[in-house]
Amino acid sequence: MTLEDKAAREEAEIQNDAKLLLSGDPLTRRVLARHLAVDDKTISEVLKRVPLRRELGTYPWRRIWQTIHKTEGRLLPDHLDALQKQHPSSPILSGITDLAFALRMPLIDFAEMAQALDKKPDSLSKAMKRGATLPFPTLELGVRLRRYRPLEVRLWVEEEIKLDLPSAFEISTAALSKPPAETVLEAPVPDKIAANTPAKPIGQRAFAGNSRNRRTSPE
Repeated sequence: MTLEDKAAREEAEIQNDAKLLLSGDPLTRRVLARHLAVDDKTISEVLKRVPLRRELGTYPWRRIWQTIHKTEGRLLPDHLDALQKQHPSSPILSGITDLAFALRMPLIDFAEMAQALDKKPDSLSKAMKRGATLPFPTLELGVRLRRYRPLEVRLWVEEEIKLDLPSAFEISTAALSKPPAETVLEAPVPDKIAANTPAKPIGQRAFAGNSRNRRTSPE
C-alpha cells in the first residue's frame, strides 16, 4: 500500500466515523473514542473507570447520555424548547433544531476549554484548586482526562447562557464530575480600580473573539 493509499484510507475512516458519530446510531469503540476525544489506548482506561456497557458489541447513545453526560436523551427535545423560550434572542439556540445532534460533537479537553475562556490552562487549574468553579460541568473520564461539551462552552463564552442539561434518571455510582465549590471564577481587576473594589463575575465580553474550530486531543 502506497502512502497515498494509506492517507486516502485514513481519510475515508475519519469521514465514516464522523457520519456514525452524528447519526445517532450506537457507536463502535473507535467512534466512542472520537466522541470522548481520546486515543485507542486511552479509551481502554476510560471504559475501566466509567460503567458504560456495550449492547451487541456497540455503545448505544441511551447509555452514553446517562453515564458520560449524566442526562437522558429523551429529555433533550423538551429541554431545547424550554431554553429557546427562555432565551428567544439567542442566535446559537435559535440555530439548533436537534440538541442531541449538537451534543454528539467530539468533546474538548481542558486546554481547549481554557483557551475558549481566554485563560492559561495552568492558571485556570490552580484557580480551580483554590476553589474557583466553572459555569459549566466537567466530565471526569479519568486521571487528567477532563472533558467539556463544545456547545456548552460556546453558549457561555458568546452569550453567557448555561445549558443546564436535565439530570439522568439513573445516576451511575462512578463519580463522573466533581461537586461544585462555593466560589466562582472572577474577572481580573483593572489596575485603575482600587484593590478593595469587588471583582465582577466573568462575563461574555471577557471572551469576545475567542471562538474558533479546534482539534480535540487528550490532555
